[in-house]
Amino acid sequence: MLDSSPAAGADANSAQTQSSAARAEEHGRHRAGAHLHSIHDDAPVISRRTGLLVVAGIAVVAAVVGGLSGALITANVLNQPNQDAQRLTQPLGSPSEPTAPLPGEASAAIVGAAPSVVTLTVSTPTRTETGSGVIYSGDGLVITNAHVVTLDGTVSDAQITATTSDGRVFTTTRVGLDVLADVAVLRLTDASGLQPASFADSDQIVVGQSTIVLGAPLGLAGTATTGVVSAVNRSIEIASAAVPPTVDENAATDSPLSSTTDPGKSIVQLPVIQTDAAINPGNSGGAMLNANGEVIGINVAIAGTKSGGQGQAASSGSIGLGFALPANYAVQIAAQLAAGQTPSHGALGATVRNAATVATSSQSIVGAYVDSVVENGAASIAGLSRGDIVTYIGTVPVSNANDLIAHVRVYEAGEVATLTVVRQGEVIEVEVSLDAAA
Repeated sequence: MLDSSPAAGADANSAQTQSSAARAEEHGRHRAGAHLHSIHDDAPVISRRTGLLVVAGIAVVAAVVGGLSGALITANVLNQPNQDAQRLTQPLGSPSEPTAPLPGEASAAIVGAAPSVVTLTVSTPTRTETGSGVIYSGDGLVITNAHVVTLDGTVSDAQITATTSDGRVFTTTRVGLDVLADVAVLRLTDASGLQPASFADSDQIVVGQSTIVLGAPLGLAGTATTGVVSAVNRSIEIASAAVPPTVDENAATDSPLSSTTDPGKSIVQLPVIQTDAAINPGNSGGAMLNANGEVIGINVAIAGTKSGGQGQAASSGSIGLGFALPANYAVQIAAQLAAGQTPSHGALGATVRNAATVATSSQSIVGAYVDSVVENGAASIAGLSRGDIVTYIGTVPVSNANDLIAHVRVYEAGEVATLTVVRQGEVIEVEVSLDAAA
């Protein structure tokens, strides 16, 4: 879903380094993921809601890897790249670019953070795509998306090179990936002296604060766009071939993707930050910054519109609705992968529906309606039962089924999540010791 370009080889100027232990420092745990559904919604953006209000079409969400298509709801195919535009585009931080930041503008944050963002070229014998990555450690660990390194789950052995902002090219090896979080960690071969990104506490993000997006949209390395955080506590769902189809005991029975997902793909719910900064194919895995140049999120998806019937291609460019994994969550997963661990994700052990679609009373309640519970599963043991409506997980509001699933998976298996539940008109709190997601 991006432009195709020849795969780059390793640069002879790559710095030689001694191998050092992967930095596995745990950052603050994110509890406020978010859900943006791929259907309609007329609620204020500050509240957690399931969709976009699109008058003339249906909103769709597509992961934004750089080649032909990321983990998509509908396939996006772009034309051949503009090679002249690529040749004329200088990476941020290159010698020909100005280095003095302008007072009061985003340039200071961009200049400071640009060396911590790399352009990834992901190649197979028949396919080449572009994505982005964020440097996690000075000895060459890079955070990106799982759908970038697997070309949307279609390959497991792609050749990946990383180009830094100063033009150095490194070969890479894959350290690990977590498809349920859409996070992957790469190691740049023989790298040293790299500038790790500075990560902010993404739990402190508020609507309206400035955002800066760095990456390689449409293969144009060193691109920066600006905007604001347009919503927090969102979540999105995408159909991804990176996740093997399985029977998920934490399913949303009325998911809008359930009847449209391609064979071999599974639905994945992700917590995200929403921004109006332009994000396009190729930005996947890149950095979403605050005004101080600190990473608050890892770019993961864009929303598009589909004006025709089911199966028609969605718009492939930015419409001012882009999404990033919260930095706390992405770093938590990356730290575990870098340490050789397999990240775990919580599971509720229940099938849930959008409460707004269930006629339980004369007044509809927004939340996740428990349709059924798995015998001896987490929900059952905690006392949840059919008809309960979950409205919060911790302090994060839940407005639909996919919200609940996305936020439950931010927790690790075995952790206790406090759910606010409406049961027959009474509001109660239920503590659930979570199962492990499949």
